[in-house]
Formats: sequence, structure tokens, C-alpha cells
Amino acid sequence: MSQNSIVSPAVSPADLLPPAVSPAPLLPLWVRCDMADPAGTTWLGAETACTGNKVSGVKLYAVTCAGSTVDKGAFITLDELKQEHKRRHHPSMMVARGTAQYSLFGSTVVENTTIESQSSVTVDFRWSHVETILETPPLSSMATLNIKVSSGDMRSPMYLLYKELEFLQVCAKNNTLKCVTSYQDVGDCLKMVIKALQYGDIKPWIHRDSSSSLSKLILQSYHHQMDHVSLTGLTPVHMLLEMGLDKMRKDYINYLIGQDLTTLNHLSYYLSTVEDLQEQVIRLRKLHHLLEIMVTCSTFLCLPYDRLFFLTQLCLQYYKTCPYDEDHEFKLQIKPALISHFYQKYVYRPLLLISQNVSFHKVVKIPLNFPRNPVFRRF
Repeated sequence: MSQNSIVSPAVSPADLLPPAVSPAPLLPLWVRCDMADPAGTTWLGAETACTGNKVSGVKLYAVTCAGSTVDKGAFITLDELKQEHKRRHHPSMMVARGTAQYSLFGSTVVENTTIESQSSVTVDFRWSHVETILETPPLSSMATLNIKVSSGDMRSPMYLLYKELEFLQVCAKNNTLKCVTSYQDVGDCLKMVIKALQYGDIKPWIHRDSSSSLSKLILQSYHHQMDHVSLTGLTPVHMLLEMGLDKMRKDYINYLIGQDLTTLNHLSYYLSTVEDLQEQVIRLRKLHHLLEIMVTCSTFLCLPYDRLFFLTQLCLQYYKTCPYDEDHEFKLQIKPALISHFYQKYVYRPLLLISQNVSFHKVVKIPLNFPRNPVFRRF
């Protein structure tokens, strides 16, 4: 990390004012940069330079980043940082606050191959009573999970269900050539089932909440009074889509209710069959995304029941009024002790900086395969 300063006496605030006016020094200005330039600029700063009681110029600063480091000895001590801050800014009081961010889940490297993932779970820590540079967030910190999960991750236990949902989405677009291997086969199978119902060869059970066309025919077959169904046009695909929606709703209900994460009343929006098939697929897709989030947090992070329950309610409430959005980041307050095993065992710690009003943070990325040396970005 390097810092360069330039004093520019050419134009000062005093030059822009009448001689009788004595300007007060301007407050320092710092702008955070994205490090996209060749020098890796992280901060640009400016502050007035004074000679006696007069403003004589402007000091310009550029802070650049040379890259990652794991050398703890390269940093100054906390006391030295405080003294440097006092020397530069002369604060009447000083508050030391620490912030850190850990990446708990995302892209990972397996045998020199990067497995890309659009999903990510990070945790932000904030705490007071800072004691040392590169301090591990204490258990008294405030911790917030930032959860963004994309469907279709092959590592997810939900991957097979995702493929089923993907099939239903294609069917809902009325593209019969792509959604089934043989349109004729679907029609023939449905004809065989309906004929078997008419002759009483089969008497399948149906769920009382099922409202598909085939379920209605099955119910009518109990009383030997079945309506005629013309299996032409898109009717076979619609019937197949209805059966698929019914099946997946049952899968999702079994998981959520079985884990005591919600009730049927809270799921009524997602399970409604009054809407057209397109809308039903959209709501089912929202429910699937909710389950992807729950499974990620329970399987990979091992969050306890109370946090999973709260997160479920948060997601259910969000998707009742908002469109489907895999880029949305759900935030969940947790106790640091719940995830301390992810970060406390590492030798290299998050960097914290001291400021009168502003605190900066260090980013530590912990890949899923947990190598010995986490990746650092140093400011």
C-alpha cells in the first residue's frame, strides 16, 4: 500500500475571496475508488494546507493497493494508528470501531478448477472496543448474513427439483415440441388412463386439495359419471402441466410443513389454483427459490431452527408483493457464535482502521473447500 501527497499552491481558497475575508480551512475530502486503474487506486483525498493562520494551498493524496497480503507484520500497531490519526486530524474525541466481512459460500476451487456460482452468502461484522489491528470479530459483535441464492446450482440438494420445475416452465410457454419427447405419446398415455378410469380398472387416490383436470376425472369415476375430454390441441400438455404443478406443490409443502417452517395459511398465496397456469408456475418458482435459500442455509451453514423459521417468514412475505428476483439479497441477523467455526480458526484476521466518524473494512473470502490461507484484499 502506498500513499502520495501533492501540495498545489497555484490556486487557494484565499485567492478567490476579498482580502478582508479570512477563510477557514476546508474539511478534508476523501473519495473511495474501485481500484480499476493500473495503479490500483483505492482512495483519493484532498485537504487544505495552511501557513500560520492562512490557507496556502491544497494537499492531494492518492492511496494505492499493491495487492493481497498475509504478512501481519506489514501493518502498524493500533496505538501507532491512533497517534497518526490524532496528528493529522486533531479530533476532540476518538472512537475505534471494527468491521469485517467474510464470504461463507460462493464460487469454489476443486482440483485447480473453479466452480462458478451466482449464489453467495457473506457475513458483515460490526463491533466496538477494538484492541488490536487484524482483530478477529468478537462474539459480542453485531453479525448480519447477506444471502443471495441462484437456482440451478449443481451442488444444491434441490438441483433435481429445479430440473423438474424447468420442465414445467417450458410446458407453460405452450411449446409442445420442446417440453415433451413425443406429443403423441402424452396424448396416448392420457387416453389409456381415462379409458381405465371409465372401465373401473384403476381407482387411484387423490388429494382433497388437488384441482387438476385429471383429478376431477378421477373423482367423477368414483360415481361412474365422467365428462368427455377431447385430447386435442394443447389439452394434453395442459393436463401434464397441471399434474406437474400438483406434484411439486406437494413436495414443497412436505418439506416446509415437515420442518415446521410455516403453515398452510402462510402458503395460500403460493398454492392457489385460481390463477391461470402461467401465474401458478411463477408462484411455484418463487416457492422453489425460497426452498433453495432454506436448504443452503441449513445444509451448508447449519443455521438453527429459529433463524431458519424467521428467514422463511421473511422470504414468504417478500415474494407476496415482489417479482421473482435471484439477485435480491436477504439479510438475516444472527449471533456470531453460530458461525464462529467458519472464521475463528484462521491465523490472518480482518483489517480494521480507525477514524473519528468513518470506519473502513477488510474483506476476507473463505472458499467452500476451506484452504489454509484465506484470500485478502488490503486497503
